[in-house]
Amino acid sequence: MKKEKKLIWKGDLHYYTYKTESEKIERFRRLATLFEKKHNDLFKEMSFIYESIRALVLNEEYDFVEPLEKQSDALFLDIFKYCWDSASSLLSDKDYIDCAKSGYDRFAKVVSTLIKKIDSSITLPLSPDILPKYATRCQV
Repeated sequence: MKKEKKLIWKGDLHYYTYKTESEKIERFRRLATLFEKKHNDLFKEMSFIYESIRALVLNEEYDFVEPLEKQSDALFLDIFKYCWDSASSLLSDKDYIDCAKSGYDRFAKVVSTLIKKIDSSITLPLSPDILPKYATRCQV
């Protein structure tokens, strides 16, 4: 694909995309990009969830890991499904903006609830090498 100029570098060391003729995939990409840019704090909190689950595993706090992983996986899949389903009907710039806002309104509370569960699950102090990357919510 790279040789045929179908693979496009997006400026990140490891991130490439490809051209597609699917309008739905292009609308999905546009919505996902706008969603991430407009609501970057939400995506940082989602990264915190991932890093916190990793920290729990490394700290051998397995009792909390499975339920948190299930909730985290369900959240990520719900966000993907929301964007994918929404990509069927997006037409105008306003549609994209409204959809990203609605997605934020729909998922921000779920993310916050999951972070509260994580905060109550982590035994402190954690060693610095397993500290969640976005540990702004965790008192360390």
